[in-house]
Amino acid sequence: MRAPSCDHEIELKLMVDPADLARLAARLGASPFAFSAPEVLPLESRYFDTPDLRLAARRVSLRVRRSGERHVQTIKTASVGGAAHTVRGEWECTVAAMAPELDRIGDPAALEALGLVLPEELAPVFTTRVERRLMLVEQKLRDGSKAIIEVAFDRGTIEADALATGPGAGKAGKKARVEQIAEVELELKAGAPEGLYLLLETLSDWATLRISTTPKAQRGYLLATGRPPAWQRAEPPALDPAIPAGTAMAAVLASGLQQLLQNQAAAQDGRDPEGVHQLRIGLRRIRSGLALFASLLPVDERTAWDERLKAVIAATGTPRELDVLVTETLAEIKAGLPDDPALAVLTATAEAARRRAYATLRTYLQSRELAGLVLDLALWTALERWRDDTTEECAAAQSTPVIELAVALLERRHKRVRRRGRHFARLGDEERHEVRLALKKLRYGVEFLSGLFPEKPAKRYAKAAARLQDRLGRLNDQADTRRLLEALAGSAGPGTDRPALERGIGLVIGWQAACVGAERRLAVDDWHDFTAQELFWQELDEDR
Repeated sequence: MRAPSCDHEIELKLMVDPADLARLAARLGASPFAFSAPEVLPLESRYFDTPDLRLAARRVSLRVRRSGERHVQTIKTASVGGAAHTVRGEWECTVAAMAPELDRIGDPAALEALGLVLPEELAPVFTTRVERRLMLVEQKLRDGSKAIIEVAFDRGTIEADALATGPGAGKAGKKARVEQIAEVELELKAGAPEGLYLLLETLSDWATLRISTTPKAQRGYLLATGRPPAWQRAEPPALDPAIPAGTAMAAVLASGLQQLLQNQAAAQDGRDPEGVHQLRIGLRRIRSGLALFASLLPVDERTAWDERLKAVIAATGTPRELDVLVTETLAEIKAGLPDDPALAVLTATAEAARRRAYATLRTYLQSRELAGLVLDLALWTALERWRDDTTEECAAAQSTPVIELAVALLERRHKRVRRRGRHFARLGDEERHEVRLALKKLRYGVEFLSGLFPEKPAKRYAKAAARLQDRLGRLNDQADTRRLLEALAGSAGPGTDRPALERGIGLVIGWQAACVGAERRLAVDDWHDFTAQELFWQELDEDR
């Protein structure tokens, strides 16, 4: 048996139309990049866990894979880096059969990842069966060196029996579930991760590819349990004050792209409203990052990105608006008027519109438009294409230490908020909306750059800004609700009880009108709290 091995798997996963998979493999196999003949392997992988799914809770997978007469046990951890590509801990060893052998695990890091697990607790949870076309590719890097990449074209299925997720979880049910697999995995074997993206750029010219950060193990657990995919909050980029502003910009954009990718599955599923919400936050973070570092990019390039991002944000907006209406606004009012028939008619109408909006969203999330935007952003950030065809002025800004730009950027955005919020208590709806938009840009700037400054005052400032933005957001939601309700009234089906629907709409408008005064008074308090905060970036500027 081969000794246990430990390595970090660096991988880029791509979803592809099943009809394109064999053609893509054949074209790459015949290209100058491939230096090994394609190998076709039938693979069966069985994934194990405890009855209470402790490994899944620890974001660890344990599988045994059969290829011919050989069996390999693999432990993998969750990804700890990258935006489009993933970086995971991976430990492998050969075993005798299609069952785990925990005594073969000798690496303390692998044992720590698994936690306390007894062999007799482990049972199969799901199985993947794929036909894999495998080849090695040599990718030339821009500095003249080379990367070796293992490319796997997988076509097959994930198979699971339904699992109970309450008491007795882990016991197989009677209903079998099957999900199709059609994907390409680019795994870095030697060289820099840049090679993955250069190869991706070539492959994207041959077929429509969708970047995915969801491993087969995660898909298998979702299939077995029937749970919705988990949504993910943003992970702010870790910036060093000395790095060039261009590098900081790339890290900020990669952070937004990572959030977008990590929430695509939850948005596609639609059962948890937070999925599409977090996906849209990822899009807005990318757009805000480009605006924050505007001086680093030529105007035409920045405008082109902004137009593409605005189009995607607009295309994903209706489901989010209806989520807020159904799960927040109507839910709050129904709690006070639980048996009102007019609210029931309005809720049913809104839920029907919401289902239609999510059906449209699911189609859009699989579109070439979104796939192209994600792929182009991944290539542009990872390959630092923002350095290409730039101006001397932009190039100078890109090479400036980020800390030198950060102070001026935050000061400028803070002053814009103060300027738009002058005489805050007397502002009308539109003027408050302008304050909210300026504050949102400031908050993203603080999120991106606050790690460069003293932690405590930055956190206090961010908390006060968040509280004010949330308050202004609620006031804006109340203004948007009227427009949304008018659209619902116009799109209601012929069988709708129109008098009840109109009465329900009137109840919502009246309820919100009664709340507006209190919200406005609280917003004034939040504004005073925000404007009283220490400007944490000025302290650092004084020390320089």
